[in-house]
Amino acid sequence: MIRVVESFLSPKLIDEILSDNARLKNDPSSWWTSHETWKADIIKTSAVVFARVLPREQAQQIYTSMLTRNLVGISNQFPKVMSYLWHPLSYIPWHNDGHHQASATIYLNEVWDLDWGGYFLWKEGGEIRTTPPVFNRLIVSSENVEHSTTLTTVDAPLRQTVQIFFK
Repeated sequence: MIRVVESFLSPKLIDEILSDNARLKNDPSSWWTSHETWKADIIKTSAVVFARVLPREQAQQIYTSMLTRNLVGISNQFPKVMSYLWHPLSYIPWHNDGHHQASATIYLNEVWDLDWGGYFLWKEGGEIRTTPPVFNRLIVSSENVEHSTTLTTVDAPLRQTVQIFFK
């Protein structure tokens, strides 16, 4: 099942995450990892994607907001909450997050030209559905729904998201 929620995070939390990203993105000693640690079938030919675990306080605010809106059930394990920086020509091929109970994406780019790509796609009822990466939109995926993202264009800025994974 796919659920879409608009205006999910507080402006203050978005500013904190984006400020941290800006401060840390060029620091080679910071705690960024890359998509190179992912399985080959989820990378394919994607350009690099940087990822970092969000501080516990920020992650807790996101998780609490998801719980209070009944978007996920209470889990025995705290979710993994990360900030991703998607470089131009990055994407995620079709997959179903079968190793997770649920996953979610929050889009953080205040300005995003629809021509830049990065759309979220999912399969539902024999059709492919899509939604563009709209600022502060949350997408929750559960029940092993097949989904992917489209390639971002060469002239696209870094696409910034928060990714949440529930075991």
